[in-house]
Amino acid sequence: MHIFSSRYFFLFTLLTILFCCSHAANSPDLITNICSKTLNPTYCLQFLKPLYRSGDSLRDLAKDTIDSSSKFLFFVYDEIHVREIQSSKNTVLNDIYHKCGVQYTAATNAIRKGQNALGSGDYRNLSSLAALALKQAQNCELNFGGGVSEPADFKNLNEKGRDVCSIVLAVANLLVSRKI
Repeated sequence: MHIFSSRYFFLFTLLTILFCCSHAANSPDLITNICSKTLNPTYCLQFLKPLYRSGDSLRDLAKDTIDSSSKFLFFVYDEIHVREIQSSKNTVLNDIYHKCGVQYTAATNAIRKGQNALGSGDYRNLSSLAALALKQAQNCELNFGGGVSEPADFKNLNEKGRDVCSIVLAVANLLVSRKI
């Protein structure tokens, strides 16, 4: 009876440790860990929490993050396009929005290519693509200046675009570090 109890206790302990460790890797602490590595942790928490479902793996969360990020970046691009049309009589502002449109096209395409990289398990490429997208979103902000100020509502939207790219980059980097 004592041998059975020892084996049972060992098995129970082992299963408990495995369950706790796998659950901890997929818990909301994962979101906190990711968000601590982004440009705007507060926005990151708001962005990721609705995407996380209990039992999700990091890869599941990455897929949902990339999908949502791609849609958000396209939304920003669409807003840029509207502003470009509206500013057609102001050639300087029109040119700035046109440049931002090109940059957000590149950012959106990079994130969409990231979906393929995630699917193939090429997390380093996903990380590179997310970094490219982040750079493009940051470059849009740099277009403003020289006497042309960025409208406050657009600045806020562009910052969120940048933050979304930062989230994808943090997720990608975590995938890279866990694969090694």
